[in-house]
Amino acid sequence: GDTINPLLLGALLISLGMLVDNAIVVVENIYRHLQMGKERSKAVIEAVDEIGWAIIASTLTTVFAFLPLIFWPGIIGEFLSVFPKTISIALLASLAVALTFNPLICSMFLKIPKSQENKDVKEWKLAVEYKKVIYLLLDYKKRVILLVTIAFFASIPIFIFGNQGIVFFPSTTPDSLSISLRAPIGTSLDTMNEHLIEIEEHSMKY
Repeated sequence: GDTINPLLLGALLISLGMLVDNAIVVVENIYRHLQMGKERSKAVIEAVDEIGWAIIASTLTTVFAFLPLIFWPGIIGEFLSVFPKTISIALLASLAVALTFNPLICSMFLKIPKSQENKDVKEWKLAVEYKKVIYLLLDYKKRVILLVTIAFFASIPIFIFGNQGIVFFPSTTPDSLSISLRAPIGTSLDTMNEHLIEIEEHSMKY
């Protein structure tokens, strides 16, 4: 029932990058299981079972961030309701496709080169370093939780004292004005200067 309008298109642009995330994760994990030498249907089932709940959780966190905007009352709610509806529908649709249609297509058509079969999947250097950081944080769980809690409560005064208020639409009045003046050929500089001073005095009134 919604028209194609700037808000709807803006919501689609925001969700565009996230639409392919689930599909990429699923297909990549299926490919990884095929590299281990597994039969295609078994690789698909085990790969989806391995990360299914993870991508469901990651998608729902984004959906639940936007979904409450649907219940925003008043004119603002009517104005912005198309935004959360579009993003939520798009992301949930992408999740459904990633968990159903993509595995089906992979089970029928996905192949890997013979050179990739039974090949040890090497981790990127960045992934190795990231894993080291995760293990380090897990070794100091209590300290990390305490640090995050302190950072959270420390950010509250920033919001209270740095809050600039709430406006329906931001001011779009330009800060500058450009005026071009033309005079007949042969006009003297003094005459042009007089005209410019007159225009400047008139403009300063506004």
